[in-house]
Amino acid sequence: EAPEILPVLEAHFDIDAILGALAVDLAIGNEDGYARNANNFLLYHEPTLGRWWLLPWGIDRAFQPPVERLETSGDRPGVLAQRCLAEASCAAKLAEKLAEVADVMGTLPEEARAIADRTGALFDADPRAETSGLERWSARQELFAFTDGREAALR
Repeated sequence: EAPEILPVLEAHFDIDAILGALAVDLAIGNEDGYARNANNFLLYHEPTLGRWWLLPWGIDRAFQPPVERLETSGDRPGVLAQRCLAEASCAAKLAEKLAEVADVMGTLPEEARAIADRTGALFDADPRAETSGLERWSARQELFAFTDGREAALR
């Protein structure tokens, strides 16, 4: 109910950490994380610091196009993310964090392909796999398509 969200976040969270978590959630297109769907997260209060921490997990629905927009467009977006994006001062700080994430995303296509080259054969040969080799190959191609243009989309 505070008129501005940024002072609330600064008073109760490590502002770099929470904005970083929101930026990564948005940047990786995590449609089932806190920013877009208020899901797959914990809030932890560190009593000695008197600060709250947003702890994300479960990125199984990330890197899935088409997620072009950075707004909180899920069924029930996280209130803190929604309020931050709607407030100019908070959105500007979040944009700074997104620019930092974009720098990292620039290296992601090459790294993703290198990891796939090193691990693909291991996963493809696993008799316990719940998906076919074609499904895993298709998933890797979708990941590559997402990462190839993500840095530019974030900028």
